[in-house]
Amino acid sequence: MPSFKIYELKDHSLITPHIIECIKKLLRQLTDSPIQFSEKNLESILSGGNNRLFLLFQQEEVIGMATLCRYQTPTGTKMWIEDVVIEEKFRGQHLGRQLVEHLLFEARQWGTGSLMLTSNPSRKAANHLYQSSGFLLKPTNVYKMTIK
Repeated sequence: MPSFKIYELKDHSLITPHIIECIKKLLRQLTDSPIQFSEKNLESILSGGNNRLFLLFQQEEVIGMATLCRYQTPTGTKMWIEDVVIEEKFRGQHLGRQLVEHLLFEARQWGTGSLMLTSNPSRKAANHLYQSSGFLLKPTNVYKMTIK
């Protein structure tokens, strides 16, 4: 049986071209929108202090990732789960659940607050995972604007 491990990418020395390429591959499976991801982007994520990137490994291969973010507002602490994706050939093995459960544990260790995420309604398996993990569908509109 294969062994899977989740690691938080903290150490800047672990940023390698291989890790960057693995993240790019996962991002292409997450969205059809073109993403220009680079070492500079990853450095920025790791340097922020309020962003935590978790990678799911099978031996030396990165097969999944997710980001946990936190910020403070006048209405309280907000945490977001972003960019959850499992390599296509590994889906259906409950690895997404392991990753989300790990993020829930890390969020609780980080402190109290609201933990939120968004998911495209067409991603039925992901939406089922989030609901079965205790997330409630919030009646809201999400707006997006690209700032250039």
